Amino acid sequence: MYFYMGGKEGDSMVPDVERVYQAVLSKGHVKEQTQYHLVADAEHNEAAWRNEFKTAVLWLFNARK
Repeated sequence: MYFYMGGKEGDSMVPDVERVYQAVLSKGHVKEQTQYHLVADAEHNEAAWRNEFKTAVLWLFNARK
């Protein structure tokens, strides 16, 4: 699982996504197969997603060895 979050997505979004990430881990999902990436100055838009896409895809394929 790959969680990506922009720090400028709204007041409650960052803490909400962090809680979901922690809940997934607490339920036993393997930490090495779980990634949370916060980009502090990113917003909720296509430009931010485009910038993250390569990082996410490379991590996802590497995590599935």
